[in-house]
Amino acid sequence: MRNAKDQIVSMYHWNKMLYGYNEPLEKFFEGYLKNEYVYTPYWGHVFGFWKQRSKPNVMFLRYEEMSKDLPGMIRKVANFVERPMSDEKVAKLVKHLSFDTMRKNPAVNNENLIEKCRKDRGLEKSETNHMRQGKTGSHKTEMPPELIEKVERWIEDNTKGTDFVFW
Repeated sequence: MRNAKDQIVSMYHWNKMLYGYNEPLEKFFEGYLKNEYVYTPYWGHVFGFWKQRSKPNVMFLRYEEMSKDLPGMIRKVANFVERPMSDEKVAKLVKHLSFDTMRKNPAVNNENLIEKCRKDRGLEKSETNHMRQGKTGSHKTEMPPELIEKVERWIEDNTKGTDFVFW
């Protein structure tokens, strides 16, 4: 799972890149609230997994935790699936899963899919990459303060009365 504010920014750029969306982020958020885009509704997806989190075969992860401590998260997942790893294997995976490595990997970066979708829509080749920054907190620089407040109210409204823990 990813912080909702960063996820909205990410989906905004995804729609710009893949479908040629060219409206401002504020307008995108209006459509996001109406579930007009792929991977919405956000809360249906999140709560669907949140309700399953205590099942023995479900592990609820946060992107922000992974970004802060990739080796620790690799160990956590490995232990969850009962496949503990040596420090050497963890180090290899950390390198393999690094943002730079994944960004260059066609099996991960969706470059061919993106170009096909753009071509099918009569759009020129994308100048951006699906994997833009690999950082958390991009909403702080890409969302105007008024939109951040609006998104925070949306988060509060949707998590009120639940046991969902949100940053």
